[in-house]
Formats: sequence, structure tokens, C-alpha cells
Amino acid sequence: PLLFTGLGMVVAWRAGVYNIGGEGQFIIGGLCGASLAKLTLIGHGGIPGCLGSVMVLVACASGGAFWAWLAGWLFVRRGVNVVISTILLNFVAIQILGYSVSGPLQEQKKQVPLTDELPDAVMLWKPSPQMDLHLGVLIPLVAAVLVFIFLYRTRAGYRLRLVGENSDMARANRIDAGRVQIQAMLISGLLCGLAGGVEYVGISGQLGTDFSQQWGFLGIPVALLGALHPL
Repeated sequence: PLLFTGLGMVVAWRAGVYNIGGEGQFIIGGLCGASLAKLTLIGHGGIPGCLGSVMVLVACASGGAFWAWLAGWLFVRRGVNVVISTILLNFVAIQILGYSVSGPLQEQKKQVPLTDELPDAVMLWKPSPQMDLHLGVLIPLVAAVLVFIFLYRTRAGYRLRLVGENSDMARANRIDAGRVQIQAMLISGLLCGLAGGVEYVGISGQLGTDFSQQWGFLGIPVALLGALHPL
């Protein structure tokens, strides 16, 4: 989770949008994955476990991306300070989590504020059931390399870094700075949402009010200690 949320902060901050909302994006990502699981996987047969895992992870990434996009759109189109909006959206996400695990996503017996457990076939592979180590630890390592290639080996990554360094210069070179910043927030939220997904499918298997252990906030010092560089 620290690798994923740290990478998310790197992408956004490099574009000059100071995303403080990794916590909310982590939570909303997990909620989207749990919602998909409840609708299609839990109590439904016929879907292979590996496909179910991918479906949940994609849903989590999409949820995190949407939550970050909201803040990016408010910043670019309405001039709302992105630090303020992402902080406030964290609290909104926490409230949605509390409502969901006590309401529409609550386990079938309605006894505790938790979602139903994911089927074992959907959980990511572990070398031993007693260990927290699981296949998902490889995903953020691959993501780090991909983010590096994107930021430092592609035109889109160069434009993103240019906007972060000097948005006026970017506009002088006919780069739509606002569009680039919204895209950066999308990618940032996608990574934070995927952090929630890997935690959900790899470790917890269900969501409760304590689903996030402050991973989104801790990703900020991780990114800063890494000098805002993905590797």
C-alpha cells in the first residue's frame, strides 16, 4: 500500500497538483471492489477465481481514479484548492465507508459492520495461508517501473512534468495545463485505488470501518523521502 500510494503522490505532485486525498481514494477503491464482488462474485458461481481477482482490482482502480478526478475537475474548472478538496473528500469517503458496511454492503447476517468475505478463489495467491506475503506485492513494483517510463520516457510524461515545473511555460508551448493536471489526478487516484484493491484482495478479504490503516496519508512522506521519483 505504501508503494502504491507513494507512486500516486509522485504523479500528482509532479504535475503541480498536491493530492492529499490518497486515503479517500484508497477507501473508495476498496468500496468499488467490494460492491462489484457483492454483485457478481459472492454467492455466484461460474466465474474463475483469477478473473474475479482482476475484476475486483479493475473496479478498485476505477473507483480511486474517479474520486481523484473529482478533485482535479474542481481545481481546474472551478478553481477549488486541490489540497482542501482532497482533504475534505477523505472525510466524505470515510463516511461513505461507515454507511456502506453498516448498510448496503453489510454481511448477510447483518450482525457486524463488515462486508461479506471474498471467496478464497478470488483472493491473491499466498505461499502460505499463515503469511501476509501474497502475489500482489509484485504489482506495485511493476507499477513503479511503468510510472518511471511514463514520466521520463514519454511525451505525455514530459508535458506533465513541465506543467508541474512551470504551467505558464507549458501554456506558452500550447499545452493544455488543466487537462494534463486532471489526467495526473486520474492516474494518481488509480494507483491509490489499486492500493485499496490489493489490500482487499490480498490481505483483508472484507471491508470494515478500519479498512484503511492511514496508508493514503503515509504515502505522502514516502513520496517525499523518495524525492518524488518513482524508482
